[in-house]
Amino acid sequence: MSAILLDNARLVDGRSARILVVDGGIAAIDEGAAPLEVPPDARRINVAGLVTAPGFIDLQVNGACGRDISDDPASMWAIGPTLARHGVTAFLATIVSSSPPRIGEAMEAWCRGPASPGAVPIGLHVEGPYLSPARAGAHRPEQLRAPDPGEAAGWTVEAGVRIVTLAPELPGALDLVAQLSARGVVVAAGHTDADAAIGRAAVEADARATLACG
Repeated sequence: MSAILLDNARLVDGRSARILVVDGGIAAIDEGAAPLEVPPDARRINVAGLVTAPGFIDLQVNGACGRDISDDPASMWAIGPTLARHGVTAFLATIVSSSPPRIGEAMEAWCRGPASPGAVPIGLHVEGPYLSPARAGAHRPEQLRAPDPGEAAGWTVEAGVRIVTLAPELPGALDLVAQLSARGVVVAAGHTDADAAIGRAAVEADARATLACG
């Protein structure tokens, strides 16, 4: 058993506490009401002056520490320690508009991923390739294409795809929104030139998030 006692912790609401962490999870929080039973071999860390908060879950990580996940999908498993140093404990590895083989490679990399220290990739955010050419932002125009239900047939939560960002005004996009949502995938409207009517139609098809152009 590995135990760590965080002394003089300040919670996000301003309260002070001691926090006992056992085997990587919070075992108890002492706010003075009852003393903690601290294992004698626990490592004690004074965190005075720091805010203690739950780890961040980042829904869009394109890469870190010189690694680009779209260029090298397997690198999603190498950036965990860097993200953890910034308070991120879990994240979605993001693949920008890419060829079908590259998106498939990312899904395979997530499925066969090794145990990784630090922040853990809990799935993929497939951002594109079904985006508006007028709102491509940093996406490569040559990779943009119309929604393809055949290509997206394997985009499931079980395969690692948790969020798909698309432009709902593209031909066939609304049908794909409904199909992906039925599989449990969250669909975000983004990099879009849609008007209000298309936006409402996307919500009715079960698009549940938005992503700004960039």
